[in-house]
Amino acid sequence: MSRDRLYNTLMNSPEWRAIKAEKLKRNPYCEIHEKQGIKIPAACIHHIREVESGQTDEESRELCFNIENLQSLCVSCHHKIHNGKGYNKSEARKKRQQDSLNRWIARINKKLSILPEGSLNDSENKVILK
Repeated sequence: MSRDRLYNTLMNSPEWRAIKAEKLKRNPYCEIHEKQGIKIPAACIHHIREVESGQTDEESRELCFNIENLQSLCVSCHHKIHNGKGYNKSEARKKRQQDSLNRWIARINKKLSILPEGSLNDSENKVILK
């Protein structure tokens, strides 16, 4: 599954490993099966609202590390959720790529909005960062 750079950075961070361990400690069983009265050990931590759905890097970080946005799941339930959302389909992949592009544009727009006066040269419809 291809993900953007921010997602990969967050998911490989010490903060993610710590919050993941904390969630598994709090909820050691698959939350879906537990609602059915079945105790199956959780092996995965699922983000209820996708990290990539954040419109800014800060919002994506909040989604990643917010323990209320996490769900302890067994491997089977985790696969069912992701397959149900169509993560492996081209339309879903295109949406993730578009979301990633939108976050990148938001970051660039934020940088452009804090540049000093005269830092932009749009005489040839080009933006030049100094």
